[in-house]
Amino acid sequence: MNEKNLNKTTMPKVMTEENDRPQEAGNLKEGKEKTPEQSETDNKGNDLINKVKNMVMQHKKIAGGIAILLLLSIIIAVYFGSQPKKLSDMLKIDFKGYDGYGEVEFNHGELDKTVTEVMYKEAGLTEKDIKDAEKGLDGLLNAIPKYLKAEQEKQRVSYSFDKTDHLKNRDKIIFTVTCSGEKCPFAKETKEYEVKGLQETEKITTDDLEKEYPITFIGYNHFGRVEFDDTIYDINTKINDTITNDSEIKIKINDSAIEELAKKGKVIQDNISEYKKKVTGLPEVSMISGLDELYDKVNTYMQTETQNSDTDLGTTTYTVEKQKDYLEYKAPYKAAYVDDDLGGYINVRTVYKITKVFETKFRYLESSEKTYYTYFGYEGVDVVDNKVILKDKNSGKTHSYSTWDNLESIEADIKNDGYMEYKTQ
Repeated sequence: MNEKNLNKTTMPKVMTEENDRPQEAGNLKEGKEKTPEQSETDNKGNDLINKVKNMVMQHKKIAGGIAILLLLSIIIAVYFGSQPKKLSDMLKIDFKGYDGYGEVEFNHGELDKTVTEVMYKEAGLTEKDIKDAEKGLDGLLNAIPKYLKAEQEKQRVSYSFDKTDHLKNRDKIIFTVTCSGEKCPFAKETKEYEVKGLQETEKITTDDLEKEYPITFIGYNHFGRVEFDDTIYDINTKINDTITNDSEIKIKINDSAIEELAKKGKVIQDNISEYKKKVTGLPEVSMISGLDELYDKVNTYMQTETQNSDTDLGTTTYTVEKQKDYLEYKAPYKAAYVDDDLGGYINVRTVYKITKVFETKFRYLESSEKTYYTYFGYEGVDVVDNKVILKDKNSGKTHSYSTWDNLESIEADIKNDGYMEYKTQ
């Protein structure tokens, strides 16, 4: 290629036709006046074109085609380098979890760092300002206004996904970037991504759930207690110490547990969140050895409290008739602020019909006769390995100072306290 031809081809016909002119989305349209930012970009491009032209003229021996390509590449680099940055170009996303419960993860920290660096630079805050602030008060006072301005600049930019959790494969999620004010170094964006790669969930039954998180019944029939993980289940614990075999208890699976299980890929079949469970396996209280001996001690205790007496005032005699035995069992349980479980224990009561006769020896006192019902018993007696453990014959003794007129009324009150009738074996 000769020198004459080089001079004719050094400057390519670039950006001269209206249709060839690059347009910034939303800003340049046919017949629309350029914004100051676009004019500044064009001026920079023209200055660089002139510099490249001079360089080419000074090196005429370089092949004309190479010079043209060099010039074009520089022009393109200048043009695109002056455009607002796209955060989506830096975005790295990954979909984790299970279908229907997936989550989107992305390089939030990296994006935030980029936004911070660019917007701080826009505000005029430099690394030198930060270093000066670390050195002393003067530098700090000088940097504070710039820092506040930099933070305001940073707040102009925000980015987010319209949905980040409970994602399903083939869902569409939108990544949005907004930037308020003028001359923003980041482009406003709305970009769609398709969710994919989430694992399939596993269907499980309530039986499967209980294998991993058991629900158990302890204690004795009529006095059972339910034990369970309260982070998984919601069960009315007011029924404790009254649970009987063949009854059903209502179980609710916590919403938070359902959510956590799903995140682990386990979904309860048919979306069950409530169900009933039949109580089984509670032994009878008659399995507790030593009960008969304990009731014998109750009778001995009653006798010591109803001994006949003869004083200067008169004589008192008691006629006692045993009515019924009752018991109440409390299963072991975990108490707040106590490291060890509180062991199981039993309370027993025996109801007696008592006739008390007083015959006076003193003329100012009247003789009297009264028939009433009351009870004597023991409370808090330990039960270990199905056996009554009475540590001290005097510990746990109890009797009522109240009296009842008939058996029905005292029996109703005792049952209302949680006791049931026990028939000596």
